[in-house]
Amino acid sequence: MDLPGDVSAVVVHPNRAQDRSVPANYRSIDFVIPPSTPAPPSRDDVLELLRAVVDPELGADIVSLGMVPS
Repeated sequence: MDLPGDVSAVVVHPNRAQDRSVPANYRSIDFVIPPSTPAPPSRDDVLELLRAVVDPELGADIVSLGMVPS
């Protein structure tokens, strides 16, 4: 089922979904659950990625050279 925007789930009140007074293809939405947000990267993850950044003059990564503050 395709949901609008960044919606990850739609919750429908069960009694309203079975109500015969509304068309079968119509359902009221009680609330929308937003998509989960990924956790921010850890300090170690960031440092690992920064090790790929090499100072062109010194030929070493910026973490080993002490260019990344603690």
